[in-house]
Amino acid sequence: MLRKVTYTSPKFNWEPLRGWCSRIPRPGTWICLAVSLLAARIYRAGKCGHALADAGTSRREAGQQALQWLQEVGLRDRASHRSGELSGGEQQRVALARALITRPKILMADEPTGDLDNRTAEAVFNLISRLHRDYRLTSLIVTHNLGFARQCDRVLRLQQGRLVEVSPQSLSA
Repeated sequence: MLRKVTYTSPKFNWEPLRGWCSRIPRPGTWICLAVSLLAARIYRAGKCGHALADAGTSRREAGQQALQWLQEVGLRDRASHRSGELSGGEQQRVALARALITRPKILMADEPTGDLDNRTAEAVFNLISRLHRDYRLTSLIVTHNLGFARQCDRVLRLQQGRLVEVSPQSLSA
């Protein structure tokens, strides 16, 4: 049975997440940005620094940081390419660079590998795992891929309208 939803201010580490889904993220705040193909389809790959420029960083600095993040996700050489010239996996990696350029504490990814072939999906999941570890992110990943879920530290499964914690190793192959 589902309970009636009531509004409460979201919190992370007991601090309120003001503007956690705001359009203009500010460096150093508790911003959660979802990895989305939609965000990657809007811009040329090298434009993933818009979030910083919108928050007051100079365009030059935002552009330099965008190139650094594209390097981090293995796409620096594709910075001048438009989204239609990138594969689905490359578009997801641009979306990751765009989400992480503001150095958020939380990464939320809704089916980041859902539209990708198996090999590309595995590469994107491995990239998310590395970024999670290297940048000490709290990551919330929604997936139907049980193989990926088994590799996570903690798994919550939706069962009969409730979130239930399960052991990653207990998930079927």
